[in-house]
Amino acid sequence: MMVALALAVVVLVIIICILLVAFAEQRVQYETRILKLQKEHKQFLEELNRRIEDMRAENL
Repeated sequence: MMVALALAVVVLVIIICILLVAFAEQRVQYETRILKLQKEHKQFLEELNRRIEDMRAENL
């Protein structure tokens, strides 16, 4: 009986560890995606500002 209980606890701990690792991996992927989107957004704004400056220069 005690062996079965100990085995059940070990299995639960392993399952919890697997879930924690899976959630941590998802969070890393999410944060990586956010950083990539922030970089792309910054590049887009820089290009937009360049085009605005070019249009202003042409109109002067």
